[in-house]
Amino acid sequence: MIKKITTSFFLFLSALSFCQMGQLPNGGFENWTTNTIYNYTVDWGCSNQSEWMGVESMTKSTDAFIGSYSAELKSLTVNSNNVFGYIYLGGVGGGPTPTYSYNPTFNTLKFNYKANMLSSDLYVVVIRSLFGFESAPEIIPANVTTTATWTEATVTIPPGTQDQLFFGLVMGDPFAADFPADGSWVKVDNIRLFDGVTPTTALPDYSLENWSTFVNESADGWYDLNALQSSLVSPSVTKTTDAHSGNYAVRMANKISSVSGDTTVSMLGLAPFDGSNPAIPYPGATPTSISGWYKYSSISSDTGILEVVFYENGNAIGFGTQEFTNNASYVQFTAPIAMFGTPDSIQLYVVTGNEANSVLYLDDLTLAGGNVGLNEMKQLKSSIYPNPANENINVYSESDFDFEIMNNLGQIIFKSMNNTEVQKVDLTKLPSGTYFIKIQSENLSEIKKFIKN
Repeated sequence: MIKKITTSFFLFLSALSFCQMGQLPNGGFENWTTNTIYNYTVDWGCSNQSEWMGVESMTKSTDAFIGSYSAELKSLTVNSNNVFGYIYLGGVGGGPTPTYSYNPTFNTLKFNYKANMLSSDLYVVVIRSLFGFESAPEIIPANVTTTATWTEATVTIPPGTQDQLFFGLVMGDPFAADFPADGSWVKVDNIRLFDGVTPTTALPDYSLENWSTFVNESADGWYDLNALQSSLVSPSVTKTTDAHSGNYAVRMANKISSVSGDTTVSMLGLAPFDGSNPAIPYPGATPTSISGWYKYSSISSDTGILEVVFYENGNAIGFGTQEFTNNASYVQFTAPIAMFGTPDSIQLYVVTGNEANSVLYLDDLTLAGGNVGLNEMKQLKSSIYPNPANENINVYSESDFDFEIMNNLGQIIFKSMNNTEVQKVDLTKLPSGTYFIKIQSENLSEIKKFIKN
């Protein structure tokens, strides 16, 4: 999953937490960040929604032939998978499906484009359905070539009649596994159908002006499947105020896809699920147990699972497992960890179970034993107040200290060095929102969050 600047900042906080304690990042699930994952066309379906693989294969471009925007389709490889951009009218449940109501007869497509075609072509896909009888797909090359100026493409389409239609523009021919080379792109705009020289009923948003964004609120330092499942279900991993302690916990819910009818399983992990990075760094400590609090509503005797695996030089040298069973209120668990070396990396993942509508709440995950938390014995004694704040905030530490204030993008917006007493910071020029203060003193550091009203 693509993590933008905001998430990189929080991963830095997580790494800091590891270095200080050998502890899980954000194990209490108190810190969450909302990230923009991708843009999508409102009236047309697109590859971002249908086959999200961590990168945008269709982007919103301000380089337009008419209006303000066009759609830029791209071809690239992600983790050995071909990712190709497309836009369409109709359905994609189980494959292209003619579900867009369109009665007019047409035999010509025209659209305007710019392109950098390194190989292959842009293809037109047409599937018709008349009275429920679906035709075979028509896969037609558009003969798009590299051009830096807006050019009109004219594509002849075999005539036919329909009451329902699938109509799409796709990079390459997916039916023949013929994909353009990485780096190929086409910007498309002003998409029109004709019957001979006569324009037929206009397609919805034919100039691609209507866009929206998919955003995901994720627990800082953790990965989920929300973006990958976005074409099927609403987010399956969410923040909840139904917590064992603090303000928040994580809620994980298996769901039924309205598109496919299948169960989508909720998963949470410390490392990405796409295989790009199977584990994250873990320094020095050799924990002997993992504990936390959970409650679980299972369907058909379903069982949730937590598994933690420790690695040394890529080899698994430690593991622990916990099963979750039906509990209507929070209960504590402690699972032993078998360790056969000194780890340098860790992966922890949680699966809600296999059945639709099983729901798991998880909070206060903690590693213990084996030098975990030993350097917590000397802690930085600092404070900030008031919190939330309106006009000013006070920053204090018992020893000489430096501090800096960062916004939720990780950008430093205020810094003060060599302080010996309470420092009052004027917040009146800052917009309302969440901010972070990093305080450093005597080789110790601490990061605190505050809210500006």
